[in-house]
Amino acid sequence: MNNARLLASEPPESISKGVSIVALKGLRPGSGAPVAVLEFSVDPHACSEMGANPVTEVIRILSGRGIVLSDNGELPVQAGDWVLIEPNVQHQVRNESDEVLSALSVSWAGRHG
Repeated sequence: MNNARLLASEPPESISKGVSIVALKGLRPGSGAPVAVLEFSVDPHACSEMGANPVTEVIRILSGRGIVLSDNGELPVQAGDWVLIEPNVQHQVRNESDEVLSALSVSWAGRHG
Protein backbone atom coordinates (compact mmCIF):
# COMPACT_ATOMS: atom_id res chain seq x y z
CA MET A 1 0.00 0.00 0.00
CA ASN A 2 1.54 3.29 -1.13
CA ASN A 3 -0.37 6.43 -0.19
CA ALA A 4 2.49 8.80 -1.01
CA ARG A 5 2.75 10.57 -4.34
CA LEU A 6 4.71 13.38 -5.90
CA LEU A 7 2.92 16.68 -6.34
CA ALA A 8 3.35 18.86 -9.40
CA SER A 9 4.34 22.49 -9.15
CA GLU A 10 3.58 25.38 -11.40
CA PRO A 11 6.43 27.07 -13.29
CA PRO A 12 8.35 29.71 -11.32
CA GLU A 13 6.69 33.12 -11.49
CA SER A 14 8.19 36.53 -10.85
CA ILE A 15 5.75 38.50 -8.69
CA SER A 16 7.89 41.61 -8.28
CA LYS A 17 11.46 42.68 -8.95
CA GLY A 18 13.73 40.15 -7.23
CA VAL A 19 10.87 38.02 -5.83
CA SER A 20 9.65 34.76 -7.35
CA ILE A 21 7.25 32.01 -6.30
CA VAL A 22 6.68 28.36 -7.13
CA ALA A 23 3.17 27.20 -6.16
CA LEU A 24 1.86 23.66 -5.95
CA LYS A 25 -0.69 22.90 -8.68
CA GLY A 26 -4.17 23.04 -7.21
CA LEU A 27 -2.90 24.61 -3.97
CA ARG A 28 -2.10 28.10 -5.23
CA PRO A 29 -3.34 31.06 -3.18
CA GLY A 30 -6.77 32.05 -4.47
CA SER A 31 -7.41 28.62 -6.05
CA GLY A 32 -10.32 27.83 -3.73
CA ALA A 33 -8.40 24.99 -2.06
CA PRO A 34 -8.63 24.88 1.77
CA VAL A 35 -4.87 25.42 2.02
CA ALA A 36 -2.29 27.12 -0.22
CA VAL A 37 1.37 26.10 -0.39
CA LEU A 38 4.19 27.90 -2.17
CA GLU A 39 7.90 28.40 -2.03
CA PHE A 40 9.27 31.87 -2.57
CA SER A 41 12.68 33.46 -2.93
CA VAL A 42 13.81 37.02 -2.39
CA ASP A 43 17.02 38.08 -4.11
CA PRO A 44 19.72 39.91 -2.17
CA HIS A 45 18.66 43.46 -1.27
CA ALA A 46 15.14 42.95 -2.71
CA CYS A 47 11.76 42.87 -0.99
CA SER A 48 8.25 41.65 -1.59
CA GLU A 49 5.49 44.16 -2.02
CA MET A 50 3.66 45.29 1.11
CA GLY A 51 0.28 43.60 1.24
CA ALA A 52 -2.33 41.82 3.34
CA ASN A 53 -4.16 38.56 2.72
CA PRO A 54 -7.51 37.39 4.18
CA VAL A 55 -5.84 34.17 5.39
CA THR A 56 -3.60 32.93 8.19
CA GLU A 57 -0.08 32.34 6.89
CA VAL A 58 2.89 30.47 8.31
CA ILE A 59 6.28 31.11 6.73
CA ARG A 60 9.29 28.84 7.27
CA ILE A 61 12.60 30.48 6.39
CA LEU A 62 14.61 27.80 4.54
CA SER A 63 17.80 29.74 3.82
CA GLY A 64 19.20 33.21 4.18
CA ARG A 65 18.13 35.97 6.52
CA GLY A 66 16.06 39.11 6.36
CA ILE A 67 13.27 41.09 7.96
CA VAL A 68 9.51 40.58 8.01
CA LEU A 69 7.85 43.97 8.29
CA SER A 70 4.29 44.10 9.59
CA ASP A 71 1.80 46.45 11.18
CA ASN A 72 3.64 46.15 14.50
CA GLY A 73 7.24 46.59 13.38
CA GLU A 74 10.24 44.64 12.13
CA LEU A 75 10.97 40.99 12.88
CA PRO A 76 14.51 39.78 12.02
CA VAL A 77 14.41 36.23 10.56
CA GLN A 78 16.94 33.64 9.47
CA ALA A 79 17.07 30.05 8.23
CA GLY A 80 15.11 27.79 10.57
CA ASP A 81 12.67 30.45 11.81
CA TRP A 82 8.88 30.14 11.63
CA VAL A 83 6.69 33.25 11.27
CA LEU A 84 2.93 33.48 11.87
CA ILE A 85 1.01 36.19 10.05
CA GLU A 86 -2.61 36.74 11.07
CA PRO A 87 -5.31 37.46 8.46
CA ASN A 88 -5.47 40.99 7.03
CA VAL A 89 -2.09 42.05 8.47
CA GLN A 90 -0.01 44.23 6.17
CA HIS A 91 3.39 42.55 5.74
CA GLN A 92 6.49 42.41 3.59
CA VAL A 93 9.60 40.20 3.44
CA ARG A 94 12.83 42.14 2.97
CA ASN A 95 16.23 40.60 2.23
CA GLU A 96 19.04 42.86 3.38
CA SER A 97 21.78 40.24 2.94
CA ASP A 98 24.04 39.18 0.06
CA GLU A 99 22.45 35.72 -0.29
CA VAL A 100 19.04 34.61 -1.54
CA LEU A 101 16.35 34.26 1.12
CA SER A 102 14.19 31.17 0.45
CA ALA A 103 11.01 30.34 2.33
CA LEU A 104 7.98 28.06 2.34
CA SER A 105 4.52 29.58 2.86
CA VAL A 106 1.42 27.69 3.96
CA SER A 107 -1.85 29.62 4.28
CA TRP A 108 -5.47 28.83 5.05
CA ALA A 109 -8.72 30.62 5.77
CA GLY A 110 -9.61 31.07 9.42
CA ARG A 111 -7.65 31.59 12.59
CA HIS A 112 -4.56 29.58 13.57
CA GLY A 113 -6.01 28.18 16.74
